[in-house]
Amino acid sequence: MTPFTAAAIPSFVRQCRTIDQYWQFIKGQFETYEMRRAFIWDQFQPLLSKLENCGAAYEAAAPSVNELDSNDPEPLITTLARLFAH
Repeated sequence: MTPFTAAAIPSFVRQCRTIDQYWQFIKGQFETYEMRRAFIWDQFQPLLSKLENCGAAYEAAAPSVNELDSNDPEPLITTLARLFAH
């Protein structure tokens, strides 16, 4: 887990270490399956968005194979800098 994704992981994932702990948490919060499902979806949206945006940033920053020349590291350095800037 990276700091980039750690902040987006729902707190109940970090707090509930077993399925029993999770069940005690979720059943106390919401009475119906539909309410639980909506909660889980809402809680994971930030993480999913970050992961999707990371993939888009990677695709936008990735150079073509022809740009990567073993004698010139600049395109690779530039690409890595763009990737880690997101």
